[in-house]
Amino acid sequence: MTSGARLAIAAAGFVLSAGSADAGEKASGGLSVVTTPWTEVVVDGEKIGTTPVVDHEVQQGKHEVKLVNSDLEISVSMSVTIEQGKTTKIVRTFEVEASGSTGTLSVATTPAAKILVDGKEVGTTPVSKITLEAGEHEVVIVHDGLGIHETLKVTIEAGKNRAIVKNLESKAPPKAKKSGTLSVTTAPSTSVYVDGKGVGTTPIVKLGLAAGKHKLRLVNEDEGIEKTLTIKIEAGKDTSIIESFE
Repeated sequence: MTSGARLAIAAAGFVLSAGSADAGEKASGGLSVVTTPWTEVVVDGEKIGTTPVVDHEVQQGKHEVKLVNSDLEISVSMSVTIEQGKTTKIVRTFEVEASGSTGTLSVATTPAAKILVDGKEVGTTPVSKITLEAGEHEVVIVHDGLGIHETLKVTIEAGKNRAIVKNLESKAPPKAKKSGTLSVTTAPSTSVYVDGKGVGTTPIVKLGLAAGKHKLRLVNEDEGIEKTLTIKIEAGKDTSIIESFE
């Protein structure tokens, strides 16, 4: 076999293997599901989450989607076709009349937050008229960006809607104040007070303080030393004070 023939066979083998790799890759699209009230979403027998489900990746082709809420006796199946690179959307509203033993819950927050009821995620606010059994329920409001994880005990009355409205921005923990450090050296040694609080005896090395103005007081009663200064701490910097009383 000539070298040219071997080269042609090698090249053909390369193209063939590349083609088989492409064939192994399965194209996919997205599936989004929104329901009122909430339901669990099952695709081809596998639970993928609780509504709302947004852009869940699914292989292209036909699939069986089932929407289930056992508490409200909702169970609906349908066949959907997923197209490559596209999102298939399912939006369903189930009319569930409040019986003598159920009521509803609505939650609105600013900004939007995730809501869990009795440990199950039911959606992102605004959540409107979720049907629940009458009685006490645990409602959890979660906003990771604001560091909020608030748990509420809510009583649902039969035939009535319980509304919760929250401004989460007012509940967010305060942002950490920017800080710097203070170093103090004196001769002779003195007691150091910052904003009226004793912080030690000189030398003081890189004492952490909030950025801004502070009152610094240096005292040595034996030497008759007492001096008060106004200092300014800058964020991320060390302010150094050196005083000689000799």
